[in-house]
Amino acid sequence: MIVAELVQQPGREHLPYLTPCPKGRRQTWFNRSGNEISAWINNMMYSNFSKGYPTFTHFPAEDQEMWFRQVAQEFTWNPDHTNVIRDAFVHKVMDNYGKQIYEWKQKWIINQSLTVLSDSKVLISMVNAKESRPALFGILFNIYHFSSIFETICFMFIPHFENFEADYVASQFWL
Repeated sequence: MIVAELVQQPGREHLPYLTPCPKGRRQTWFNRSGNEISAWINNMMYSNFSKGYPTFTHFPAEDQEMWFRQVAQEFTWNPDHTNVIRDAFVHKVMDNYGKQIYEWKQKWIINQSLTVLSDSKVLISMVNAKESRPALFGILFNIYHFSSIFETICFMFIPHFENFEADYVASQFWL
């Protein structure tokens, strides 16, 4: 059964009614506070994932449809407005999901530390002193930008003969 048919089933009169222009009691829309839509979406995020996705648009189509069908079980609307409801729902989920992913990233970043090892004493001393030289400006800018997301970061010198990974990569590059 398609969603437009589902919302026409009898016995749904008690459900909150989604409409772009809510006027009466039990009528609501996605941008209204206190209608539990955001809480419901957040609950879906915590309980209905087989794996993580960077954005809602990366969800498989069948998962997106399943989420929308879940909305149709919690709310009702004029079946002629199903496409408008679907579009508004997708925008609301994209917004909520994006905010939640950002919040999770911020929690992950806090108290994270990074140690960078390099066999270039000049580079390490410049980074630690926050110096800038025109020849290395791009490299230093990228290092400063990347390191700014960590609470603590340590740049340490490692002798060339102990830096096996870098030595291997460099030797492959010159072949």
